[in-house]
Amino acid sequence: MSGQILALSIMLARVCVSEAGWTNHDECAVIVHALINQSEARGIPLSHQICAYAPNSCDRNRDDARRWIAFLHPELRRPPPGWPEGTRWETHRAMFAAMVLVAYRAYIGEIVSPCPLAFHWASPHCQPCRERMEQYGFVRAGCGMNNHFYRRDEQQIQ
Repeated sequence: MSGQILALSIMLARVCVSEAGWTNHDECAVIVHALINQSEARGIPLSHQICAYAPNSCDRNRDDARRWIAFLHPELRRPPPGWPEGTRWETHRAMFAAMVLVAYRAYIGEIVSPCPLAFHWASPHCQPCRERMEQYGFVRAGCGMNNHFYRRDEQQIQ
């Protein structure tokens, strides 16, 4: 794995942990493919799209309770800055390393998205997010996952 692909895989895995949790590998594959699709549609590098769409996963200056997400790295021997007290880093480090592998495999196309039409996602608890998706012409993709994934409306595609 080249250094650039590893760096992208780590960035993608940070988004997956932040948005889907430590072990939801299927949902991570959907997120990776959605970010790739967005990047290609906008004609910008994937690393820029990751930080534009999920800025908290890239922001090392944040000072909230989840600031540690931006520092996650599979080679860290000590917990990242802001890591919750009483939470075992070694266990989560191994889970993060597994998520980096999933993100890598999804990025290179080895893992196909279980929801291939997904283009955006939002928390099921975010009513403004759902309204914004509808406002911009996206419809639920019906992926059956924790997050709500959205696809382009068929009329938009044609």
